[in-house]
Amino acid sequence: MTDTAKIEKDINRFVKNAWGAAILSAAINLGFTLYFWSGLGHGLLANIYSIGYTLAAVALAYGIYRRSPICSVAMLLLFLFVKALNISAHNTGSTIIVTMFILMFCGGVVGTFFHHQNIKSKNIVSKHMTLATVVCVLVSLGVMFGMGALLTKSADQAWATFEAQSQAEISKLSLPVRMDYYTVLKSVEINNKKLIYTHGVENIDFNEVDFSALDKNNRAIFIKGFCATPMVQQYGLTVDYVYNQGLSEKTLSYDKTDCPTE
Repeated sequence: MTDTAKIEKDINRFVKNAWGAAILSAAINLGFTLYFWSGLGHGLLANIYSIGYTLAAVALAYGIYRRSPICSVAMLLLFLFVKALNISAHNTGSTIIVTMFILMFCGGVVGTFFHHQNIKSKNIVSKHMTLATVVCVLVSLGVMFGMGALLTKSADQAWATFEAQSQAEISKLSLPVRMDYYTVLKSVEINNKKLIYTHGVENIDFNEVDFSALDKNNRAIFIKGFCATPMVQQYGLTVDYVYNQGLSEKTLSYDKTDCPTE
C-alpha cells in the first residue's frame, strides 16, 4: 500500500469513527430522554434541550460524513459543553467512555482537516494525524474539565446566595401559621436543592383531603413565583409541599418540567 493510499484509508477511518460516535451519542441521549418520559410522564417540550442535542448531533454527523471540518469541530465543542454541564451537576459518568467519545470526535476533526489538506498536498505523514489527534484529546479534556469547574463554581455561588436569602426570609416567618381551616404551615426549609413547605392537616380526615385541588393551587403558586427564576430554570430547584397528619403524609413536588413552555 502506498503512503497516499494509507493516508486516505486512515482519513476515512477517522471520519467514519467520528460520525458513528455522533450517531451513537444521539441515540444514547434519545434513549435516556424517552426513558424519563415514560417513567415521569413529562412532555416533549419539557425536554427540549435533550431533543435539541439529539437533532444537532444527527445533523452534525451527516456533516462529518460529508467531510466538513466545521461540523466536526462543532460536534466536538457541543459534546465538551454538554459534558462540562454534567460535571457542574456532579454527574460525570464514566471518564473512560467520555474520553473515548472525545477521541473519536478529535479523530473527526483531524480526519476532515487532513482530508482537505490531502486534496491540495501529498506532503502528509500518518504519524502527523496520530500526533494531532492526541494533542486534540489532551486539549479537549483540559477544556472540558476547565469549563466544568467554572460552571460548578458559578452554580455553587448561586446556591449559596439563594440559601442565604431564603434563610433570611424564613427567619422572618412566625411559624406555625394557619393557612386555612384545614392546613397549618409548620416549617420551611432548604435541603438538597429542595425548598420544602411542610403543612399539618387539621379538622378533616387525611383521606378526605382534596389533593387535586391542592395540586392545582400549589402548581399555580409555583408557576407564578418560581418558574421565571434562574434557580429553577438553570440550577434545578425543586419546590415540595408536604402535608402530614399523624403517620400519613403526602408530597406535591414541582420543578422546571412543570413550568409553561410558552
